[in-house]
Parts: sequence; structure tokens; C-alpha cells
Amino acid sequence: MANDIDQIIADAKSQAKNDQILNFINNNLKFIITAIITILLLIAFIVSYNIYKSKKNTKYSSLIHQSFIYEQDFDYENAIKPLQEIINSDARQSIKIIAKLRYAAILVEQKEDEKAFNIYHNIAKCTSCDIFIRELSQLLSIKLWINNSKIYQKEDFKALIENYAKNAKYLYNNINEQLAIIEKNNKNWQKSYDIFYKIANDIEAYGDIKIRAQNYVNKLHQYIK
Repeated sequence: MANDIDQIIADAKSQAKNDQILNFINNNLKFIITAIITILLLIAFIVSYNIYKSKKNTKYSSLIHQSFIYEQDFDYENAIKPLQEIINSDARQSIKIIAKLRYAAILVEQKEDEKAFNIYHNIAKCTSCDIFIRELSQLLSIKLWINNSKIYQKEDFKALIENYAKNAKYLYNNINEQLAIIEKNNKNWQKSYDIFYKIANDIEAYGDIKIRAQNYVNKLHQYIK
């Protein structure tokens, strides 16, 4: 008998809970439906966006490849067009930077040093860009400037190079090497010697740059009093 009563009470409680759930659903039906639809739409948006991004990335990769093929055939006019399309698009900054670097490289091949310099120089000042890419652009702009100092005011850019060398994280030896070459070209023998000597004795300097620096140290030694 006691067991029957317990069962009846348990059934009653279960029914009461079911009734509460049904009442809640009935009373909040619009809210629940809206919430479900919102969640489904959000999932659909995320999936669609990922597909959209994937297609865009494939498109931009294809454009860069097209540019490379044209460049190999020395068809610079058509090699530039896909890169310009990327640069003027809503592509991610990292993809645009790649296109800009490729564009600048083509300009260098076309002897358009000033235009290429401006691209490298702008990336070199980009605080939101990847540090290595920024330093690479600094290095490339310096190399162009050494070959043609008329593309930028001499003293202003020399001060900028010194700042690049001071703050470089990855390519500091490469940038310092260019700074040492500038000092050598200006016949500032001691400054040039000191920079090359520092590179030659840097344990983190890799093979080629270390050998070049030591060769310069040996050559410049005769000018040091």
C-alpha cells in the first residue's frame, strides 16, 4: 500500500513538472522560437562566412599565381594587374602586403626605383604589420636608397635608417650592414669600421653576412688612425 502511495506521489510530481514545462513553453513560445531561429541563423552565417573567406583566399592565391606566371614571361603589364586588383580589394592586410611586395619587386625590375621605394617605405612605417615584414621592407627601401639617394632626402633618411637599425628585432645585422655601407660611402671610416666589426663578432650573425663584415673590417683597417 505504501509503495502504491509513493508511486502515485512520484507520478503526480512528474506530471506537475511536465505541466510546468508545457506551461513555460506555451507562455514563452514566441521567445523560444525566436531564440532557435536566431541560433540557426548565426550558425548559417558562420558557415557561409567561412565558405566565403575560403573562396576569397583561393581567388587571391590564384591572382598572385597569375601575376607570377606573367612576370616569368616578362609581361610586366599583365603581371601588375592581378596585384593591383588585390591591393584595391577588401582582402586581409597580410594578403595585400604580399601583393604590394610582389608589385614593388616588379617595379624594381622595370627600373621604377622611386615607385618601388615608396611601397617599401610605406610598409616599413606600418605599425600594424608583421614585424619581420616591416623590417624586410625597411631593408629593401634602404638598398634602393643606397643605389639612388635622390629618391628621398639624404639626411632625413639616414636618420631613419639609424632608427631602423636601433629598433630591429630580426634583421638588425642586415640593416646595420647597409648603414655601415652608407658610412663607408661617405668616408666615415671609423663609424663604418665599428659597425662592421660589431657584425663580424656577433655570434648570432649568420655565415654570409659575417664573412662580408669581416672582409670590410680587413679593408677598412688601413683607413683607421
